[in-house]
Amino acid sequence: MHWEPLKRFKGFKILGPALIVILISVILANLKVVPFVADVYGVVAEYAIPLSIAMMLLSVDLKEMVKLSEKPLFAIGIAAQSVGIVTLIAGIIFAPMIDWE
Repeated sequence: MHWEPLKRFKGFKILGPALIVILISVILANLKVVPFVADVYGVVAEYAIPLSIAMMLLSVDLKEMVKLSEKPLFAIGIAAQSVGIVTLIAGIIFAPMIDWE
C-alpha cells in the first residue's frame, strides 16, 4: 500500500505512516484478528528492526544532516556531558554508602 493517497486526509498526514501501522496493529490485536504473542515477533524484534534502522541510517546524507542540525547535535553533546558529570558526582557522593562486598 502506498502512503501518498492517504496524505489527502488530515489525520493520516499528522500521524505519519509508522504511527498508523502501530495503531492498526494494536487495533487488530485487540480485536483478536492477530495474536498478541507469536514466535515471529521475536524474529522481527531481533533481526528486522535493527536491519531497517541500519538501512535508514545508510541512506542519510551526513554532510547535509550535520549542516542542518548543528545546534541540536551541540545540545545533545552538552546533555551527554552533563549526564556524565552528574553521574560522576553522584558516584563520588554515594559510593561510601554502598556495601561493595
